[in-house]
Amino acid sequence: MKYFRALSLLICIFAISGCVKGYHLIGETLTGKRVERTEDAMASWVGADIDALVASWGPPSSTYQNRDGSIIYDYSYSTTRTREAQYNVYGHVLVPGESSTTTCKRAFLVAPDGIISKWKVTTPTSCSYTGNKISKDIPIPVSTF
Repeated sequence: MKYFRALSLLICIFAISGCVKGYHLIGETLTGKRVERTEDAMASWVGADIDALVASWGPPSSTYQNRDGSIIYDYSYSTTRTREAQYNVYGHVLVPGESSTTTCKRAFLVAPDGIISKWKVTTPTSCSYTGNKISKDIPIPVSTF
């Protein structure tokens, strides 16, 4: 009976872990790792030269020059997801098809000397994961402007 309870509990944990999509809490507890977020990638560019960022990410979507000589580099992209309609065995629509577009926005503040000093992410959660695994002890960085 104890074996059955332990097995049932383990099955429930794995079932629930699939439902915790955004935060992967159970997986973090078991592996000691978390999914790297966009914020981690953005923070890693602070102190780097803007030319290195442009070489890696490509040209920005837009730039804005501030009066103090600093420049904001905006990177944004949109993704469209389409879901096909689902039908039952009789050909009746169970779930209609749909299409949704998500716009992901990221920005860097670059000092007049060309060094990245601050960053900002204004994206929905669906844009904020890179998929890489990093230590769960590394705190999630917070936007700096």
